[in-house]
Amino acid sequence: MNATKDRQRVRTRPEDEAVNWFLTLEIAADEGDFECAAEAQRELDRLGWRVQRKPRMLAAGQGGGQ
Repeated sequence: MNATKDRQRVRTRPEDEAVNWFLTLEIAADEGDFECAAEAQRELDRLGWRVQRKPRMLAAGQGGGQ
């Protein structure tokens, strides 16, 4: 096998795929790309991962029971 096929095989492992979708979800949500975040959430669901995110605080002092 050549090096390209070895890299492709590694990228398709389900455990790697879930990690990649989780990172995509985090980055997309942080950047406000809700369409991409929704796609990542659907892919995680498809892989059997249930991920729920809590909204981040918009400014210091908001939320957290204050």
